[in-house]
Amino acid sequence: MARRYEMMCGQTYLWGMSLTMNFKIFLPILIVISTCFLSGCEYSDLQVDEHHIIKAEYAEGFRWVKLNNVSWLECLNPESNEVLSRVVRDSSDLSLLPEEMLTKFDFIVLCKGERLATLSTTHVALIEKSVGLEHWAGGAFISYLQSESALEKIKNGTALDLGGNPEINREMCVLSKPSALLIYPFGDPLNGDGEVFGIPVIPITEYLEPSPLGRAEWMRVIGWLVGEEEKSDLAFKEIAEKYNRLRKEVHRNNSNVPIVFTGSVKEGKWNAPGGGSLVARFIEDAGGKYLFNGGRENISMELESVISAASDADIWGMVVYAPEGYSKSKLVMEDPRHSYLIPKSGKVFYCNTATTDYFGSMIVQPEVVLADLISLIRPDLAGDTLFLGPKTHEEKTFKWLPE
Repeated sequence: MARRYEMMCGQTYLWGMSLTMNFKIFLPILIVISTCFLSGCEYSDLQVDEHHIIKAEYAEGFRWVKLNNVSWLECLNPESNEVLSRVVRDSSDLSLLPEEMLTKFDFIVLCKGERLATLSTTHVALIEKSVGLEHWAGGAFISYLQSESALEKIKNGTALDLGGNPEINREMCVLSKPSALLIYPFGDPLNGDGEVFGIPVIPITEYLEPSPLGRAEWMRVIGWLVGEEEKSDLAFKEIAEKYNRLRKEVHRNNSNVPIVFTGSVKEGKWNAPGGGSLVARFIEDAGGKYLFNGGRENISMELESVISAASDADIWGMVVYAPEGYSKSKLVMEDPRHSYLIPKSGKVFYCNTATTDYFGSMIVQPEVVLADLISLIRPDLAGDTLFLGPKTHEEKTFKWLPE
C-alpha cells in the first residue's frame, strides 16, 4: 500500500584513521528495513522494463523509474541492489500508477516545501554544493559540521540544530518544516522509522559508492528532491568534467607509477581499504598503484605482514584526527613499529580531519581531492594539468606529513 507522509500542520574507510572522535555517524551497522529488489520478476507483470529505468552515470545507489508520465526516485543499497525507498514528489502522481503497483510497493510522498533536513553532515555538503543552503532546513550532529556557511545558518536560526547526541530532537525536526529528512540507513539512530511525526525519511547511501564521482553524483538526487534538477545536474556535470580531464591527463603519462599504501593499526591489526574501494580508485586515478588487493571492504592483516608487503612501496597515505597537529615523530610515538613502514623515500601524506573538511570536500569536490593527490603522487605532472579554474582552493585536502 502506498504511504503518504505529510506535515502535521496539514499542508500536506577509510584511508586508515587514527581517530579519537566519535564516528558513529559514518559506521555502517545493518538494520532491518522493509525493502524489495528491482528485478524482472517483480516488475514484469507491471509493464516496467529497462526502457523505463533511468540510471545514474556513475552512482550505483539510485535511479529513476518513469511510467505513465510519472517519475519516481529509487534509493538503493549499491552493494546488493536492494531498494530502500521509492519516492514521488506529489501525491497526484500516485493516481497515475497502476493499482497493482500501489498494492505491491510502498511509495514515499514528499511534504510540501523545498527544504531538506539531514542526519549526516555529508548530506549538508551535498546540499550546499548542488542547490545551495537555502534548501537546508536543519541537521543533526552539528558539532561535526565544518561548513562556515552552514554553521552561520544554525547561528542565525534559518536552519535548526536537530541534536543527535544521543538522539535526534524530533520536535525540532518538525519545527524545521522540511519536505523530507535524509538519513544514513545503516546505523540509523531512528531505528528504521519510516517517518518522524509525519515527515518522510529518505535513505541516502552515498557513502557506499565505490567511486569518487559516484559519491558526488548524489547531488543530483538532492536537486530532484527540491525541484532543482537542472541546477544540480549542471553542478555535477562541471565536477565530472574536471575530474575526468585530470584522470585522463594522468593516464596519458603513466611512465612513472609509484606504489601507494594506506591504513593504520586498530586493535593490534592493520586495517586498510581494499583494492576495490573509493580510496584505491582515488589513488589509481591520481597516477599511483594501490598496494592492496581485494574488494570494496576493508582488509585486516598482521602488522608484520604489512611491513613486509610495503617494503617496496613509495608512499604511505593516511587520514588522522589530530587537533594538536601531526608529524612523523608523533606517528612513531604512537607505535614504534610505524618506523618500519615509512617508505625509503620518506614520503607520507596525510589529511587532518580536525582542520580539513574531509568528509565534506571528498564527496562534493572529488576533482579538488584528485588534484591534491596528483600533486603528491605524480609531481612530475604539476602545472597546467592541475589547473581547475580561476578560483583555487585555499587549503589542500592532503599534504606531506612534516617531520
